[in-house]
Amino acid sequence: MANQTFICCLVWVVACLVFVGPASSAGVIYKYEDEKGMTHYTDRRDLIPEKFRSKAKVIDSGKAPVTVVPTPPPSPPAPGEQPPPSPSWLDQITQFSSSGPGLTILGVLLLFMVWRYFRN
Repeated sequence: MANQTFICCLVWVVACLVFVGPASSAGVIYKYEDEKGMTHYTDRRDLIPEKFRSKAKVIDSGKAPVTVVPTPPPSPPAPGEQPPPSPSWLDQITQFSSSGPGLTILGVLLLFMVWRYFRN
């Protein structure tokens, strides 16, 4: 009976760590105004034009309006310039596994393996 209680508690702890972790890792939201007076919001500082970065303000992510702004496509390489190499499959897996959805999937798999191991 004590072993079953321990397993149940372990499963709950792992489940809480899996599902609470990614939700609490909200990023920074930047707000800036362009020369036309239009307000822009982004979560990536590198998308803010260089001349507006010094005036960009960090705001509370709960107070930012939800807007979807498509990421601009990368500019084509200059004539005679080599295009940047595409990331390898290993780089893509590493990047995904360190993201919120990747960590959630990893946690669910870990939870499933622990459940299967201790199941009678």
